[in-house]
Amino acid sequence: MRVVVDGLPLLGEASIATYLRELLLALAAAGEHEYRLFFRGFRSPTRRRISRLLADPAFARFPVQITRIPDRLLEWCWTHRSLHLPFTKAWLGRPERVGGMRGVEELD
Repeated sequence: MRVVVDGLPLLGEASIATYLRELLLALAAAGEHEYRLFFRGFRSPTRRRISRLLADPAFARFPVQITRIPDRLLEWCWTHRSLHLPFTKAWLGRPERVGGMRGVEELD
């Protein structure tokens, strides 16, 4: 199964970043599913933090997609309207589940 995870919490310094990092690495090591990281990198400081994270060899196994669409637009489309932008499938390769801070959403 292909699972897409919002990678922005990995960029933080709080305990959620450590928890998500260790969880993803353990799940990927189990090898049952394919995990992809999705980042919203509209601002250049965020893209620099993403680059530093991806320089870590532990994350080399994860396919990564970074979008430069503003956070507010994506948030509005995905949460308030349950609207998936037409090119979402092209970005993510049609995941079966999408995981983020609000939980896991199963896609049809």
